Amino acid sequence: MAETLNVVVFSKDRPLQLLGYLESLEFNLLVTPLKPMAINVTVVAPRPTPEYSQIMARDFPRFETDWWFEDAYGGFNESVRSLISILHPRSYLLFGVDDCVWINPVNVSQVCLALDASSRLFGTALRLKPIDGKQVWWCNDYPIEAHHGYVFDVVDIVYRTRDIQIWMDEDREPWDIPNDVEIAGLHYFRRVNRMLSSTGKAHVVHQEINRVQDKYENGVASNYWTAEVCLEHFRNGKRLDWMRMQGIDPAHPAVGERYMRVI
Repeated sequence: MAETLNVVVFSKDRPLQLLGYLESLEFNLLVTPLKPMAINVTVVAPRPTPEYSQIMARDFPRFETDWWFEDAYGGFNESVRSLISILHPRSYLLFGVDDCVWINPVNVSQVCLALDASSRLFGTALRLKPIDGKQVWWCNDYPIEAHHGYVFDVVDIVYRTRDIQIWMDEDREPWDIPNDVEIAGLHYFRRVNRMLSSTGKAHVVHQEINRVQDKYENGVASNYWTAEVCLEHFRNGKRLDWMRMQGIDPAHPAVGERYMRVI
């Protein structure tokens, strides 16, 4: 029987980027017979929109797709907690954000087998390369501001679902947006020095070209590609040209607008 990798993708008002995320994810997923995996992708978004409906109508043959609308559950906090609580505790969990793009193939069977093989390994970071010659590292050996010190994020790390469920059961502080989830998880899991690994290359990058929340002043790398501009491109039938990013070897996990193009 195939085990399951749950991919929970946060999206808000960015259908152009969300479709690019889903298409590039499907393009780069690899599963091997050594560990058959079912891939379930759930998009968490505030509410249905005509643009999201266009994506909902799309078929992604390599994974099952579901939609989890926050308004139906009383808000962001309740929707995320209810979703994570119903996942099988022996499955695997990867969070994602709609302004990321998958750039290199990733064998999720091997990633999950690595978690099976070592109880000390907390997760595998799919946007990070090895550091200091090490493919496996202890997060607290690096400052919290450094990418390799980030033991928890909502972008690229594959975890055991049960580890995340235990944290969410203990931490009842309400969340408003995905940034809150990341900050809370980061501080919770850094209380103990935990081990992360890299496959040896970056598989996903962050295109931080716009911002759809005003709670945190996250930097953006573009004055042109606002969420409104991207939405207008989507309504006009344009799509993110994620193929031009395939096979790149980024020096940094965030690439800004360097590769941004619609077609």
